[in-house]
Amino acid sequence: MIIGGNIRGCYYLMYKHSSFNQLSFLAMKSLKIKFQVCICALTGLLLVSCSNQPQTDQTEEHITQKSDSSVQRQEKGVGIEVYEKKPFGNYLTDAAGMSLYLFNKDAELHRSVSKSTCYDECAEAWPPVLTSGGNIAAGAKVDTTLLGTTERKNGTTQVTYDGYPLYYYIDDKEPGDVNGHDKNEYGADWYLIKPTGEALEDVGLQGK
Repeated sequence: MIIGGNIRGCYYLMYKHSSFNQLSFLAMKSLKIKFQVCICALTGLLLVSCSNQPQTDQTEEHITQKSDSSVQRQEKGVGIEVYEKKPFGNYLTDAAGMSLYLFNKDAELHRSVSKSTCYDECAEAWPPVLTSGGNIAAGAKVDTTLLGTTERKNGTTQVTYDGYPLYYYIDDKEPGDVNGHDKNEYGADWYLIKPTGEALEDVGLQGK
């Protein structure tokens, strides 16, 4: 009887222990499922939050960088110098020796009003010489009475010389390059500028 009772007691304890383990297992499984659901919910919230954040307008950024390539050359002030090179003689450059040009299409207006007619694609190929605050440093051979500025359509300030708006040329890569001289683009000719304010028309690129 004692042995039988002990056996029944053992069976009971084993059954009870087994039931407890099953309940524990089910409880742990339930907690695991709830935890996974919480993780998924948090992930979803994070994704929604990220999607609602302001995104950079790549098109606008591209336009800003490309709209006026001369912006890269704009400084608080700009220097105008006189450069000498055969067979051109003396002509205007910036302080770094990059050649400056006038546009004959502007020349048709410059006696009455000093305004640029070069915009959009033209301004990408022929970036205007810009300054901010009207600060222009003049070299020793520059006639300071001929220096001036004009406002462009986008509100930037372009340097002028004897009323001519000044430009760079995109294919001039090094100081002393004059690849834009005596070119006909965007409806008119482009020339280097003499220190007197006149177009350097008497020397063509064939003499370079």
